[in-house]
Amino acid sequence: MRGRIITSDHRFFELPVLLRWNITYTGGVPCDSYEVTCVYDRTMAELLHLAAGFLALDENGGVLLRGIVDEYEVKLTAAGLTVTICGRGYSGRGCARSSVSAQGVSITWPPFCRRRAGSAFAIYFTGFLRAC
Repeated sequence: MRGRIITSDHRFFELPVLLRWNITYTGGVPCDSYEVTCVYDRTMAELLHLAAGFLALDENGGVLLRGIVDEYEVKLTAAGLTVTICGRGYSGRGCARSSVSAQGVSITWPPFCRRRAGSAFAIYFTGFLRAC
């Protein structure tokens, strides 16, 4: 498997060989998730800071997962510097990172289409939300 980062300014960056990966397919409920680890070098600093999207690709370039980058962590171990990138699938764009159960939710049209600078579409909920 290979990984590719998409930055907020629409640049693509091929990650170095993945040392470890974990992709969880949930069928959209609450959403798919991923975590990948690769060797880190200092040229990745700016790209990781701007990371917005992630593509998991098979050996032939076929897309296994399209996702959102939620966070990354650079670690220094005895083996050297690594970076772990994790996030959720596109079905999680309108959801918070944590799993939330909603009751009495309504979505109003105008805020649904409002675009915030540097982020994906935001969904505004009214009603009561209960954390699982």
